[in-house]
Amino acid sequence: QINDVRFCAGNEMTGSQQKQGPSQSTVWSEAAVAAAPEFEWYVRVIFKLKPRSEGECTQVTKLVTVWPMTKFTRTHPYTCYDVGNAERVQWWRIRMKRAGRLIGAWVHSHRARYGGMVVVAGVHQLADLTGIDSACSATVGGTECPSLAQVHQLLVEKGGDKVICSDNPAVQWWEELPFAGDGSGGNYSRAGEFSCKPYTFHKDEMVTVFSFDKPMWFLDANPFPQHTMWFAYYVPIGLPSDREDVGADRNGPNSFGFWEPGTAAYKEDIPGEGMWDAEILTPQEYAARKRTRPEEGTWRTYELTVIDGREFF
Repeated sequence: QINDVRFCAGNEMTGSQQKQGPSQSTVWSEAAVAAAPEFEWYVRVIFKLKPRSEGECTQVTKLVTVWPMTKFTRTHPYTCYDVGNAERVQWWRIRMKRAGRLIGAWVHSHRARYGGMVVVAGVHQLADLTGIDSACSATVGGTECPSLAQVHQLLVEKGGDKVICSDNPAVQWWEELPFAGDGSGGNYSRAGEFSCKPYTFHKDEMVTVFSFDKPMWFLDANPFPQHTMWFAYYVPIGLPSDREDVGADRNGPNSFGFWEPGTAAYKEDIPGEGMWDAEILTPQEYAARKRTRPEEGTWRTYELTVIDGREFF
């Protein structure tokens, strides 16, 4: 999924300064808008069924994962979260609600602040997996604090066979087009490359999403509303019927961590303003939810369990 639409003024899909280039923004003067020709555009969608001669279709289910809920999210009309204009890596864990065999995946994220994504099997913190912390105790090729690109490289290397999906940093996910008299031109989102290895996950398996924030253009936009969604198709396993309609799984995190390379801004397990998955909470998340949602009344009694070395209710 890509964002190539800029029809309304005043949001993250439009420009705000009379400058061009990958690190600048774009705006049209009132005179230019008035002089621009009218245009029509169309979307055509075609569904083609697999011929019976090629055998039976394979039933798949769609996985939709979302971003952490923050104070900004609760007030934004599209429930975005703010990534500002700083480089950082954020991470959160997702529970797989059903068992299945992964067959394809993609990422939706606003490319003006997108810096890549790595999905790793299991419950992880950045420091636990890579050795990186705010003191830069883990380095790449020297003694300097690792860059955002080097953190990405470390995650892939240290994650090893636990890495399920990753973007390819060598494939660009945006494009700058020259400005023309018809109003076209500027910076546009592109799909880039995001691929997954053959992988079968079990019910309630935990995975960790590492998401990279990198300002690419609209550098003056702060706050910057962001969506970061890992989508996938998978073949469900263990359903009562091979034709049961299970719809789409919507999974999300209860807390998150982040680090801004080169700074002491390293934090883990920050409870979200809202809990996407109340069926599985860490003790910290459980306490935060009781504190922030007293109106929900009496809480259920949970038994602690251990998943990947971490305690959850």
